[in-house]
Amino acid sequence: MNHTANLLQSQGTTVLNQIEIAETRELAFEFANNLDNKQLLTQMGMFNAYAWRAAVNHNALYREGDKYRISYPEWNNLLNCSRQGQLEIVVATEWLQEYMKENWKGACHSENTLRKYRKLQLQLGLFYFDIENRPKGAYWGSRNGQKGHATATPPKLERVDLSRILIFYQVFDQVYRDRLNQILTISEDITAFDFMPEHGGMVMIELYNALNISDFQGNVGASEIVCEPQKEVSVAKPRVAFKWRNNPKNFFDPAIWKYLVTKANFVASQIKEIAVEIASELMPLGTLEEVSY
Repeated sequence: MNHTANLLQSQGTTVLNQIEIAETRELAFEFANNLDNKQLLTQMGMFNAYAWRAAVNHNALYREGDKYRISYPEWNNLLNCSRQGQLEIVVATEWLQEYMKENWKGACHSENTLRKYRKLQLQLGLFYFDIENRPKGAYWGSRNGQKGHATATPPKLERVDLSRILIFYQVFDQVYRDRLNQILTISEDITAFDFMPEHGGMVMIELYNALNISDFQGNVGASEIVCEPQKEVSVAKPRVAFKWRNNPKNFFDPAIWKYLVTKANFVASQIKEIAVEIASELMPLGTLEEVSY
């Protein structure tokens, strides 16, 4: 279910000013130069997952045939939401693993790697994730002598800075293609684009272009990222529906389980396998989102 909260919109419409955009690009280039090509591709895939999830939650993307298009009133609201620090998304680790496998060939998709990269992205200030106070999982419980300690909540990324994520993606894409072009023989048949996933990151290109600071190829546009003022901002909460996987050997009443999951704070007597189903027909990999973090 999609819940909304209305927030009073402030007078200003600037999302990122010229100096902030330049600083973000500089940080992104510095970070990219310390990554190899596989690591760059992995980061780009994760950024794609975050931005897609945020845009879908806010109905800022819609399908037109086999392509995504931007719905600009909702896009403007999404930028306002991000600017106010109210944007939050749910991207579970197992779903992200499957997404990377299916859509970002050549990128890393191991659970440990994705968690490690998520911490790096947290340090870059692209979102907030309260790791320290999050309920610990079964692995933590086993390692610390508290077997059976588990949680059933997918991770929630808060204060997601969508504009900076899109800038990071564009810079990483530029670095990745420049590296490939340096080693490729000039040919009309083989280009750096051929080393990208089949989808070519087209959703990210569309979203980045909508920032209007430049097109994805780097041609100069506006000096600032701005959004139109609106009296109220609609903040979409993560749209998550709970789904119980029936198992005759391990039955648990779905209503009680949903209550415990919502509380997100209990200690289970044994590890239960559950899944989260995202209530959206736009999921590229089906409807299941696994709850481990």
